[in-house]
Parts: sequence; structure tokens; C-alpha cells
Amino acid sequence: MDTETFEALQSALAGALDVSQAFELTLADEHRALKTGDLSLLSDVLERKSSLTEALLTASEGLLAWCSDQGIEPDYPAFLQWCEHHLNETDRSPLLAHWQQLKVSLDDNSRSTAVNRQMLASLSTQNQARLTLLKNLVGTTDTYSASGTQSLNDSQRRWVDQV
Repeated sequence: MDTETFEALQSALAGALDVSQAFELTLADEHRALKTGDLSLLSDVLERKSSLTEALLTASEGLLAWCSDQGIEPDYPAFLQWCEHHLNETDRSPLLAHWQQLKVSLDDNSRSTAVNRQMLASLSTQNQARLTLLKNLVGTTDTYSASGTQSLNDSQRRWVDQV
């Protein structure tokens, strides 16, 4: 196998793993921000998630392109078979380990995303319940409409003007 193909694979795997691990840390920060209600941290996390999502997409595209160039499916069995056919044990072991680490990291990210999504849904439901409770406690008012304009009728307005 030529050096360029080998280096492209190393680079694609390392890049994808780096981004995925950075995404893990960001998801942990998101969980902490949701748990504590830290809006500043949550805002920062959303910015990082956006850029990391783009980077992860780019890294995934790089790995998919490499697999396509080699004529293999982008899964572990096909990758293992390719490595056994094209690489010696010294070169193969670290690449297989990186592939496995990437898979574990992506699986962890998927689980963390699901947990954070569930936490966000729960917080949203709680906030909606609080808002409904507040609306019920306050009741309707005759001072302003929902749009913020006065909702008093003419007879009420005249009474207010007289006071």
C-alpha cells in the first residue's frame, strides 16, 4: 500500500476521533448547563456544538470518502478485512484501535445526546406547567390585552379618567 493512502487513513481516523471526543466534552457541559440552569454556559455550548457538528460531518465525509476510494463498506468488518489484506500487524493494530475508539466515542455521544434531549423535554414540560400555573394564579386582567394594548371598554375608561 502506498504511503499517501495510509497517511490519509491515519489522518481521517485521528481527525474524526479528535472531533468526536471534543463533542463528548461539549455534551457533558450541555448536561451540566441543563442541570444547573446556567444560561451562559448553555449559550457557549450551543455555539461549540454547532461548530463541532460541522467538523464531525466533515470528518465523517473524509472517512466515507476514504472507504469509497478503497472500495469497502464503512463498517468494522470490512475495515478489518481491508487492514488484514493491506497492512502488516505493526501498522494495523493502531488503526483498528482508533476505529474501535471512534465507534465507542460516537456511541457515547449518541447516548449523551439522548439523555440531554430527554432532560430538555422534561425541563420544557416543567416550564410549561409553571407558566400555566402562573397564568391561572394571575387570572385575566382588564387592564391590558395579550398584545399589550388597553382592553378597557369605553365605560370603564371613563370611570378611570374620573378618578
